[in-house]
Amino acid sequence: AAVGEAVQRSAAELAEAREMVSVAQTERLAAEAAREAAEAASRDVAETRRVFEAERLEAARERREMAQRRTELDRASEAMRAMKLQLTRHAASYPAGAEAGLAAG
Repeated sequence: AAVGEAVQRSAAELAEAREMVSVAQTERLAAEAAREAAEAASRDVAETRRVFEAERLEAARERREMAQRRTELDRASEAMRAMKLQLTRHAASYPAGAEAGLAAG
């Protein structure tokens, strides 16, 4: 009888050990799946960050180009105003008769 009880106890302990191994394997698989999901999310964040950074740099480059064009246009506009003023002053320095004489000559 004692041997039978020992066998039953051993069988129960073996079944319990098998159940614990099964639970541990299930938990390990769940942990691995969670780790893989976290790694995938991390890769997605890194890719999103890379794309954002590239777009930010492109926008900054375009802003610099626009500022440079604006400066060039401002300088050209100022040069045209100065030339117009110079021509106006130059034309005003000639008497009307001299202009008529130049036109006739």
